[in-house]
Amino acid sequence: MEEEKPEISLEEGEIMEEEVEDNQTHLPVDDDTSDIDAILAKAYTGDDWRDKALSMLFEERNSIAYRSSKEHHPKVVISALVALERACFITRGDNLAKYQQKMRQLRFNLKNSVELTKRLIDGELKASAVVEMSAVELRTGRLAAEEKPAREEPEETHMAMADIPCLRCNEKRVGLHSNILKANRVAGYQLECLKCGKTWFSPSL
Repeated sequence: MEEEKPEISLEEGEIMEEEVEDNQTHLPVDDDTSDIDAILAKAYTGDDWRDKALSMLFEERNSIAYRSSKEHHPKVVISALVALERACFITRGDNLAKYQQKMRQLRFNLKNSVELTKRLIDGELKASAVVEMSAVELRTGRLAAEEKPAREEPEETHMAMADIPCLRCNEKRVGLHSNILKANRVAGYQLECLKCGKTWFSPSL
């Protein structure tokens, strides 16, 4: 990824962030594949790393669309994902490692947090705010400022914690998302560091 941030013009197919708030009629992706393919083609930037990150987000677009409380046109879902990647690139595009780390964290939470996904697609959360959310905020889909001031317990106390260090930052603030079951037996655990946001699978604790 080049250090200089490329400018993307409307002629190059930029999908504007404002489109996320449009309440358009929903069109199932399979009903008009050619139209969706055209929209996706316009969304790519020409930068290999950015387009790879966008492709990973687009792989989740169908499941993301069904989490919305409104019936959006697929273009709205794609626009929200494009805006999310653009916001991440603007804030972290000068450091490829940080950009990739944040994009992986965003994809993981879009797959696992129904509230986050719904609020992003419905326009309740701006992409610029989502890329700055902490691991706990991404998991809950809510900004800390939205929580009641009277809350005394930190958010992570409501999440099962694992007494193991993070594989990346070595911080011992690792949350246990879920037990992975196989044949009615625990086959492993889905973990997330509440400091740096790294997620990983562990066969044991």
